[in-house]
Amino acid sequence: MTSPPSTDAVTPSTGIQWCRNRLLVPGSSLSLTLPYAESELQDPILALRTVITEIASVPDEVSDPDVARRKLDWWRRGLEEQLPHPAITALLETGAYQALQLADFQRLITAVSFAIDPPRFERLEEWVSHCLALSAPSAMLEARLVENLSDSSVPRDKNTDQALSELAAASYQIRSVRDLVLDARHGRWWLPLELQAEFQLNQVAVASSDPGDGLKSLIAHCMSTILSQHQLALNKISGNQAWCHRHQMLSAALDHRLGQSIQRNPEKITKQRVLPTGILASVQLWRTARSLSRNQSV
Repeated sequence: MTSPPSTDAVTPSTGIQWCRNRLLVPGSSLSLTLPYAESELQDPILALRTVITEIASVPDEVSDPDVARRKLDWWRRGLEEQLPHPAITALLETGAYQALQLADFQRLITAVSFAIDPPRFERLEEWVSHCLALSAPSAMLEARLVENLSDSSVPRDKNTDQALSELAAASYQIRSVRDLVLDARHGRWWLPLELQAEFQLNQVAVASSDPGDGLKSLIAHCMSTILSQHQLALNKISGNQAWCHRHQMLSAALDHRLGQSIQRNPEKITKQRVLPTGILASVQLWRTARSLSRNQSV
C-alpha cells in the first residue's frame, strides 16, 4: 500500500487544530474570509479546505508523475476508508465528511490528476476550459457542505452551481496569472501558444529577471478579460443564494481585488507573490458582507 502523505502525529482531537495550523497562517486569505461564515460552518469549511489544499497541491509538490498518481490514489482510498490523516480526522470530527458524498471527492481527485501532466494549450479557450475542470469540483464540495449543514433553508439551485463553478474558474485564472513568472522559473508553464505569439513571449523570456514590456501588456490583457468573466459570474449569484454561499463569494471578492491590483501594476508579479490581504482587503470584505446581508430576502 502507498504510504500516506507525511504529517505530524495526530490524535482524533487534534485534527481541526492541525488544519488551523496548516491554513490559518499570516497572509492567508482564509483567515480573513472564514469568520464571515456561519459559526457552526467555520470548522467544517476549514477541514474541507484543508483536504482540498492537500489534494490540489500534489502535482506541484511531487516532481515524479508516478509518485504523484500514487499519492492521489492514497487520497481516494484514504477518504473512502477514513485512513489516518489529520485533515481526514478533521472532516470526521466536524461533520463535514458525513455531509458530503464520496463521489464529490472522487471528482476532485480526478480533476487534480489532470494537472500532473498538464497539456500544452494552443488557444486561450482551451486553458479556460482546463481551469473550469480543475476548479468546479472544489466549488461544488463547499456548496454542498454549506447547503447540507447550514440553518438556511435556501434550496439547491443549478444556475447558482454553474455560476459558482465559473467564479472558481476565474479566480483560479487570476491566481495563475499572478504566479505566471514564479511558475515559469520553476518549470511550470501553461501560457497558450496564441498568447505567446501575440505578445512575443516564451517561458525563458517570462522567467528572466527583466521580462520587459511584453509581459506587462500580456498581464494587463489577461487580467482585463478574466476580471470581466469574474464579475459576470459574481453578478449571476444574488439574494439568498449569495448570502448562503457568502464564504465563497467573499473569497472571490478577495481574488477580484487581487486581479485589480495586478492589472494596475503588472510589474508586481515579477518581484513577489502578491497576496490579497491587508487592512484595505479587510475593509472591503466587511463592506461586501454587509451588502450581501442587505440583499437577501427576509
